[in-house]
Parts: sequence; structure tokens; C-alpha cells
Amino acid sequence: FRRIAATISLFTRIPIARWMSISHVEYGRTAPFYAIVGWIVGGLVALVFYLVDFLFTQPVTVAIALTFSVFLTGGLQEGGLAYFFDNLGGRHGQRFYVKNRTDKQIGIQGILGVALALILQFAILQELSPALVPWIILSGESLSRLATITLIDTNRYLRPKEGYDAAPAFSKLGIDGWLIVLATGTLPFLLTLKLKIWFAIIPLVAVRIIMEIFFKRFRGGVNFEECLATQQFCLIAFYLGVSAIPNV
Repeated sequence: FRRIAATISLFTRIPIARWMSISHVEYGRTAPFYAIVGWIVGGLVALVFYLVDFLFTQPVTVAIALTFSVFLTGGLQEGGLAYFFDNLGGRHGQRFYVKNRTDKQIGIQGILGVALALILQFAILQELSPALVPWIILSGESLSRLATITLIDTNRYLRPKEGYDAAPAFSKLGIDGWLIVLATGTLPFLLTLKLKIWFAIIPLVAVRIIMEIFFKRFRGGVNFEECLATQQFCLIAFYLGVSAIPNV
């Protein structure tokens, strides 16, 4: 229970740390339960969409749901996405991807990257069937976290040398961790979505593989913020996969 509570405290703004003391070591053991955060975030965002959909048009409802999602997580994933885009260099003799950047301020690349990611999510969700959107959100939030957290086992996990001192030192998943994250990450997807929508997992897996190759090639590993960025890329890939399926 404490590990699940620590996971919720780390990845959301739910103030669990006010009610129980959680050590930095416990935060480092939260990786197997990351997909459960997808249940909570996806479930609450889906609930907001369902309730608000009675009052407003679908574009307004999607905008409110996405705003609530950012509030619920404190923009943690979006912050990781901004970190990733700001690290992309290639100008004036810079490296293609800057390693161990000490300047943690968000730049114009990060701002534009986050804005475009949210716009893309909005554009996809507002075109889907209103009855389907809550289940797509729940499944996407869980699957994307499953795909992301496995990076710490298949890639070298790096702690930043400077800044972001609160970033957890994740331990490897192990066999039991893999079983937990696979079960919790896939359960909403398998139980709630039609068989034809299962094909939407293909672009998610492709993006997960591409991100792993990218970080191994240009980074030599992956840190906390880059895991968060990968979650957003995988989530958008899943949404795009759903959108590409005809007559969903």
C-alpha cells in the first residue's frame, strides 16, 4: 500500500504526503505501480469528460478534460516534454541532443512542443465518438505509462547531475515488477475497448521503440524527465492510432 501511495504522491497533485511520511527511497520503488497512476488520472479525466459532456459541446468538453488532466498531475508530464524539446539542439555547432543540461528554464522550443502536443490531443479527442472518448483516455493513460516505465529496465536510468534533485532513483522492475506493470497497464485496454481498436497499440509500441533507440544513441540512457516525455509521445501515438481506424 505504501508503494502505491508513494506512486500517487509522486506523479499527481493528490496530497498523500500530507497524511503519511514517504521517504526518497520509497519513491524510488514506485516504478511497478506507475500504470496505476494511469488508472487514477485517466479515470478522473474520463469522469470529468462524461459529466461535462452533458453541458457543453464536445470541443469544450475535451478542452476542460485536458485542463483538468494538467491540473491533476501538476503538468509533470508536460514539463518532461518541454525538457525534451529544449534539449534538441543542432544549431550553431550544438549537439543534436544536449546531455545533462544545467539550465532548467523552459525555452521557446519547450513551450511550443507542449502547446502542439496538447493541441494534437485536443484535435483527436474532439473528433471521436463521445461514448468512446472516456475509455480511450483511460486506456491511453495506462498503456502509455506501461510503455514508458519499462525504459528503466531496457535502458540505463540516469539521475541528473544538477537540478531536479527530487527526481527519484528508480530501481529495476524485476520479474514481479514486470508482471504488475503489464497487468495494470493493459487491463483497462483489454476490458473496455473493441477488438478492432487494439490495432491502435501498434503506433504506441513503434514510438516506444523509437524513443529507446533515440536515447541510447544520443543520450546513453534515460532520466526522469525523458521518461515523462516518452509517456506523452506514447499517449499521442495511441490517440493517433485510434483516430486512424475507420468507423470506430
